[in-house]
Amino acid sequence: MQNQDVRNLMLSLASDSPFVEEIRKRHFPRKKILSPSERLVCPMRNPSFQFDFAEAYVRAEQRLPLQVVRASLFRLYSHLCYGEKIKYNDPAGCEAIALADPSNTTALTLRVPSPRIA
Repeated sequence: MQNQDVRNLMLSLASDSPFVEEIRKRHFPRKKILSPSERLVCPMRNPSFQFDFAEAYVRAEQRLPLQVVRASLFRLYSHLCYGEKIKYNDPAGCEAIALADPSNTTALTLRVPSPRIA
């Protein structure tokens, strides 16, 4: 997602949205309502924003808000909600999520650079 997309989405969410609540609890525990700049500080610098956003709604057992228009967010949300049930409809999506799983030691081995021998 582009920064402008993230900005528009974050500023359009209600104060009680699961993702805004997670930001508030994690980064601003003493505040009841976040200002616009506080809403943007974490998501704008978060490379896994889409995953964290979708996961917050899955954990809260809520549907994505109507402001979400990105197909990638809907696709990720569907995979997190339905897991293996969606495997036959979107096998590439399931494979991508499996590759990013920390328990996938093959993917981790491929990411870690080997030490240089001098």
